[in-house]
Amino acid sequence: MTERGARTPPLPGLLPRGASLEQMLAAMVCLEPVFDALVDAVVFLKDAQARYRFVNRSFVERCMARRKDEVYGRLAQDVFPPRFGPAYTAQDRAVLASGEAITDQLELHFYAGRRAGWCLTHKYCIVDAGRAVALVGISRDLKAPEQDHPAYERVAAVAAHIQQHYAQSLQLRALAAMAQMSVAQLERHFRAIFNLSPRQLLLKARLDAARRLLPGPLTLTEIAAHCGYADHSAFSRQFKARVGITPRSYRASLRSMAL
Repeated sequence: MTERGARTPPLPGLLPRGASLEQMLAAMVCLEPVFDALVDAVVFLKDAQARYRFVNRSFVERCMARRKDEVYGRLAQDVFPPRFGPAYTAQDRAVLASGEAITDQLELHFYAGRRAGWCLTHKYCIVDAGRAVALVGISRDLKAPEQDHPAYERVAAVAAHIQQHYAQSLQLRALAAMAQMSVAQLERHFRAIFNLSPRQLLLKARLDAARRLLPGPLTLTEIAAHCGYADHSAFSRQFKARVGITPRSYRASLRSMAL
């Protein structure tokens, strides 16, 4: 589920929508020590052609570059592995073309050593005089659940139910009733504790299950059904939106690495 907002909003505390690329770059360079201190998030600025103009230290480490200037001037498809990079570039160009923001999108990222981890990604198009001039974004790692939250036990019980029954059609009202909360309360507490909405946790549980099954003998249609998708095409769309490639390509990449 791609969560897109309306036309790009101003960026609070940074610059207004009408900032030029040079103004955006100057502001981010001024804040470079702050961005470099973020070990659980990557921050980036791209020009109207989706080429990197600014990245933080975490970004450099995760794409296994030695220096930031090795990244500047390049597209995501030039920086990330071929099976993922083109999808990231396509997403950048879609945001630049539409002017719409991507907010709180759950995505699977791959780190050094082929380790996979889930992130929440935000991308904003910067428009000046009616023309897209830049794209700024942050991709934040999911944190461990906040166990000290007063509603933790009730919300954790709902989370466990989602993770055990992800193949079923789960209704938000029924989940809220299980926790003895309103829907609004459940969603608020879920985000506070898990950094995800209940729907995002359900999506994560389904895609994690699919990733476990893809190396095995089941067909893609069988995997889709096992993971709660009504049809193969819906499964493929969601998988590609979050992982960057189709389930078929993901399976092929796993088999090629095993050779």
